[in-house]
Amino acid sequence: MDISFTKTRPILIRLNRLLKNKCSKKLELELNTFDEIIQRENVSFYEKNVDLPILLLCLNIKKNGKKHCISSISCKINDLDNSIEISSKTHKDYEGKKYNLLLRSAMILLAQQIENKGQKITQIVSRAINPISAFSMVKYFNARNDELDTYMEENEIEPHKIKLEDIQNFFDEKSDLDIDEDLTEEEESALMKENTKYGNITTLVVELNDMATIEKTNQTYSETIERIICPSVGGTKKRNKLAKRTTRKSL
Repeated sequence: MDISFTKTRPILIRLNRLLKNKCSKKLELELNTFDEIIQRENVSFYEKNVDLPILLLCLNIKKNGKKHCISSISCKINDLDNSIEISSKTHKDYEGKKYNLLLRSAMILLAQQIENKGQKITQIVSRAINPISAFSMVKYFNARNDELDTYMEENEIEPHKIKLEDIQNFFDEKSDLDIDEDLTEEEESALMKENTKYGNITTLVVELNDMATIEKTNQTYSETIERIICPSVGGTKKRNKLAKRTTRKSL
């Protein structure tokens, strides 16, 4: 394999340390080859791509001693421009807990140290069909798009002051496709694959060589750590059993 991610280890250790401080040992980030991770049971990944990903960044939860990948970023490598195209998937039981934003920020930070044929990855590419997805990439990671840049310039919108309403208006001008902002990841994936207006997807690019972007991404990761909801793993059942035993003794 021409992809090397051994140099990501120090960053991964740092990111997991922050995650552990928030959620103890309940959650852990793991970057590995798709072929390695897919051997396990219970792996949630974006399945709509024609080509399988090369790498997978997983947010793992441990159950009964086994790792379950409950949310992930799939990574495809583009040899032409040395970029990584990302797609995301979160298990329906864990949606709404900010795991997707956490993984995207982690992937951008890790990608700086991923090499393809001896050359460092220079860009992260994300395709957004939903204004909220596009807004998230622009707001948190300084993602760029030529058409969006032109729209912002024409409407005198400064990048650091952009609002969701601005992105929504951009999408409305760009396409007459009616998109529900409350789509789940599964529904959004289906729309991307099946709708005849697939070409209206907005491609956003994050430049990994831009230090301001990396600093902002580090900040996003730290702030998202504070916002995520840590899962409860088996604690409720144990407490209930203990409560029942205590009640019986009291009687």
